[in-house]
Amino acid sequence: YLYATGDKQNLTEIYEYGKANGNVMGRGPLSRTFMTPPMVFLLQRMIGFNVSEVTLEPKQVTKAGFEKHLDAISLLSKAMVGGGLDPLQYEEIRKYSEASPRNALFSALYNKYRDGNQQQAIDILLDEKLFPSDRLPTARDNRCEEYLWQRDDDPKDWGPCDSDKVHDGVDFLLAAYVAGQL
Repeated sequence: YLYATGDKQNLTEIYEYGKANGNVMGRGPLSRTFMTPPMVFLLQRMIGFNVSEVTLEPKQVTKAGFEKHLDAISLLSKAMVGGGLDPLQYEEIRKYSEASPRNALFSALYNKYRDGNQQQAIDILLDEKLFPSDRLPTARDNRCEEYLWQRDDDPKDWGPCDSDKVHDGVDFLLAAYVAGQL
C-alpha cells in the first residue's frame, strides 16, 4: 500500500527501524517479526535504492495454501516495483493458478501478465456462495475461512461452518484490485 501510494517516507521509516533493530520488527517470535534479506531487498527497491538482485534457480518445493499466498503477495509486490514478472516468477504464479483454479488472487495475478483476460477471477469473485452481493460473507452461510486466498480449496475452509463470524471481504477487494476491477 505504501509503495502503491508513493509514501516513501513511511517506507524509509520502516527500513530505518529494521536497520536499527537487527531487522526484528516488533515483539513476538522471530518467525513472525524478522524481516528476511529478500524482504529488506524488496523494501530497498521500493524506497528507490540502486540495488541489483542475484537471480537464483527456484527450489522445487511443494507449498501449502498459506505459503503459496505469501509467495503470490511477494510476486505482486515485486511486479509493482519491477514493472512485471520475470519468466521464473511468471511460471511460479502459473503453477499456483493452475493448481488452485478457484483462487481469484492467483488467477488475477497470473492472467494480468498472461493476456489480461480477468474473466476467470471475476467469475470467482461473483460467486454468491463465497461473496454475497447484498452483504458481507459469513462463516455460517458462506465460508468458514475469513480470507480464502491463503487456503487451499478445502471444504472445511471454503464451506460454511458453525460460527457467527462476519468476514470483512478484504480477500475480495485484493483480488478485485489485482484483476483491475477497483
